[in-house]
Amino acid sequence: MVKPRILYLVQLPPPIHGASEMNRMVFDSEVVNEGFEKRVIPLNFSTKLSQLQHFSIIKVFKAFGIFFQLLFDLITYRPRIVYFSMVPFGPILFRDGLYLILIRIFGAAPVAHLHRPGLHRVKPTRLNRFVYKNLFRGCKVVHLSPQLVERELIPLGLNPENLFSFPNTVDFEPIQRPIREKAINILFLSNLYPHKGFFKLIEAFALVANKFPDLKLTIAGYSPDSSIPQKIYDLAKSLNMEGRVTYIGGIEREQRNSLYYNADIFVLPSGSEYFPLVILEAMLAGVPVITTGKENIGCYFEDGKDLLFIDDNEPITIAKAIEVLIIDRDLNEKLAEDARLKVRNMQGVVFEGLAKIFRHSI
Repeated sequence: MVKPRILYLVQLPPPIHGASEMNRMVFDSEVVNEGFEKRVIPLNFSTKLSQLQHFSIIKVFKAFGIFFQLLFDLITYRPRIVYFSMVPFGPILFRDGLYLILIRIFGAAPVAHLHRPGLHRVKPTRLNRFVYKNLFRGCKVVHLSPQLVERELIPLGLNPENLFSFPNTVDFEPIQRPIREKAINILFLSNLYPHKGFFKLIEAFALVANKFPDLKLTIAGYSPDSSIPQKIYDLAKSLNMEGRVTYIGGIEREQRNSLYYNADIFVLPSGSEYFPLVILEAMLAGVPVITTGKENIGCYFEDGKDLLFIDDNEPITIAKAIEVLIIDRDLNEKLAEDARLKVRNMQGVVFEGLAKIFRHSI
């Protein structure tokens, strides 16, 4: 018996970021793909972080190449389902919208997975509602949370029966960190885009460092800009934090265990955040988390129970949250344990949910 076919039109690593990692996990998932034959068209226009948010003629040619590869696979491979990691707003909408229309022309069932918010900036005018309603006609759309479905998809007139929400997840199983008598190491781990807030974290660290002389800050992550490591060093030096702030560069997956094992507090003070996978990894390792992004992930994690949300990423705000977790050891341990159990329970939700969508699409 011939298995129904899934065609994946998705970003995959490299470079490593949240969307590409989620796509990799879905493509590799035995739960999602059970009973299906699968093929992938990598939707990769960049191989380096520094190339991700920059226009180039090469990317235009790649977009046309992917269009013709998609056309070829729709004709010859004849997938029943196309799982599409798309961006349905901004200039990229013209490219991804064209792909989606092509998928529908050939009768495949599209499943569009949105990995970041942004549609709320599209005004729900009569024209926009007409465009999006027709663009997503017959398409199942997956977003990051129920709140984002209500905020971004419902106002555009999309059919609620075709709208779904699942949290991000990770397939990383870290060693749980030991419970220590006092916090001695703060960890930041993410790609080093300035909006991630690591410069402000260094300033926040300087505000609390003198109160806790054993405290250190470790910053890890790949940098899209070769000048950033020197800027980290210069800022730490200007704040008299040399030797207490360390940048260790990019970290491969197999190296993350030691980072989380030695961390006492994980801080990700982004200016804007969607659903960062690193906080899930930290939670699984039993490291209490301080982060922004309550508007996107607050429906999954409770402030003061699973993690500490900060309302902004100003240094004084970050510093106050860090000091709370240093002083209140009971809260530190409670956040770590409650979050670890919650993430572990969430791990199967995405794959089981997508598997159900796929089965109902054939």
